[in-house]
Amino acid sequence: MERSYFQYFISMYLVFVLIFGVMLILEESLNLDEKTLLIFGMPFILSLFTAPLVYYVYPPTDSHYRARKNKKKPFKTFARKHHFQVTEDNYLAGKIEDFLVIIHAARSKSMMHEWIEITIYFHPKREREFIPINIINQLQDKYITENVTWYVNSVLIKQHYLHFTPKFKQIYALVQRCISDLKSQQIVPISVSDWKQIIPETEAHYNPPENL
Repeated sequence: MERSYFQYFISMYLVFVLIFGVMLILEESLNLDEKTLLIFGMPFILSLFTAPLVYYVYPPTDSHYRARKNKKKPFKTFARKHHFQVTEDNYLAGKIEDFLVIIHAARSKSMMHEWIEITIYFHPKREREFIPINIINQLQDKYITENVTWYVNSVLIKQHYLHFTPKFKQIYALVQRCISDLKSQQIVPISVSDWKQIIPETEAHYNPPENL
């Protein structure tokens, strides 16, 4: 559940009240009225300035963070150009050459690192047979110098950045390269429902239980 701005304000206010209370409660040079004004008045003023800053720098949830990033021009332009839709959880979802693609902004807990994350989903089977793991490994080797990870049913791309959200031109080109490689291996798209439905079978095939 996302925290509202009011909750941020109250949290900051209570923190400042505690700080000023500890600092001034035993101060003998101030009378009771002066202490009351400083302990409860100054935190209110400080919270008016600090709460908006904290709210902006540290969005309350990842969903809130994604929603904020979706309003940035690179995200809005890409979504409009390629007909991507915003999901309830503030992911961008759409199709590129019939392959389902999910895009979203991501961050570390400390907000020191930010990146764009792109996932391309594909069918783990070719002609009713699971894709050989050596094919996946070969595809991974092609992208050894890039932040691209190949799984048996998806491709994960991470584009790290500092301060400014990067333009999607280079990211889109990388997505197209991955899709081109998928097609060259006769790997086909898959719907969300089918992708989820086949997960147990996929896991059982690639990670079989050890023989007892």
